[in-house]
Amino acid sequence: MSLEITPDQFDRTNDKHWAEAQYWLAHARNTADQLAKYLTHTRPRAVITIQGHFIESEVVRQLATQFSYQVYVLENCLFPRRMLCEAESGLTVNLNSSLIYFHRHRACFPSATENIHWMRSQMRALGHDKLIEHQSPGHEFAWPMAGKRLLFLAQCFTDASVLFGRHGQFSSTDIVQALLTYATATQACLVVKLHPKENEGENPLHRPYRRLTARRLRSAGLVPDDASSTCYEIDDSNRYSTQKLMQEADVVITINSQAGLEAQALGKEVVLLGNAFYSGLGTCWNIPDPGLLPATLDAILVDGKTRIDRALFAQFLRVYHEIYCVEKSPRHLAGAIRQRSRTPLRHRP
Repeated sequence: MSLEITPDQFDRTNDKHWAEAQYWLAHARNTADQLAKYLTHTRPRAVITIQGHFIESEVVRQLATQFSYQVYVLENCLFPRRMLCEAESGLTVNLNSSLIYFHRHRACFPSATENIHWMRSQMRALGHDKLIEHQSPGHEFAWPMAGKRLLFLAQCFTDASVLFGRHGQFSSTDIVQALLTYATATQACLVVKLHPKENEGENPLHRPYRRLTARRLRSAGLVPDDASSTCYEIDDSNRYSTQKLMQEADVVITINSQAGLEAQALGKEVVLLGNAFYSGLGTCWNIPDPGLLPATLDAILVDGKTRIDRALFAQFLRVYHEIYCVEKSPRHLAGAIRQRSRTPLRHRP
């Protein structure tokens, strides 16, 4: 993250890379020593960490496992008034137990009609009630009348879910290159929506992103050419509404963004190139490499094949929202921690 690269781009023969690795390894060692001493002294009833691959979170999570302490991981979710409280596995960053909860509790919401109606009302509310870092303006992109419409929702280039959740050694630039080649060959329109946080936000190291993905695309020669006949647009300054882009697109492509949930709720074909907590449901396309995008898009756009299952997805989303996620308040969070503990949370003697 500090080098602004993906793990496969790390080069131990590069002096800058090696010096950065040495710095963070020393920091991790010092953190491990301090936390081991602290856990031995305090003997907590549980350990709670925040999502993401922060050094401190990773170290304390591994130490808590060795000390046999209950681990909880907290994470924001698609819905701004709900949050994840993961206690089954202690995993996060798009690897959680939501599918387990779905199969365990799906009978609580048996009516497909009610579930779909609930899902539609949630999407209407979500359009103007997102977390600040996910908000976008209401402006609409003027899609062309002819041709298929491809939307790539890029995540932050060094987001933990991207760095550790991809199927292979590729980045957003490789995906855009594959999509642009396909769009040019098929006269489709490609819109690349970069994450709003990269425009003005900071990464977990409290350093500005400075449009990292846009810089990578520019260095790869993937900036749209006004003279090109291909409809190709990159929204690198959060100009267009993400939800309206999804509503008008024929296919939505992402690595493993939670926006894939929103796109499916809007009835769109979704193609994933990474591990997502909802990828095992069977309602979207999962491919391991950008090289498979042309065949996958042909299957959808030419052959008319589909993975959309509105009833199944609405049922999953409702279990996810109502049972798996918890209300974002101290009282409900404390209740979830007590309820989801594998052992009673009593004071230690």
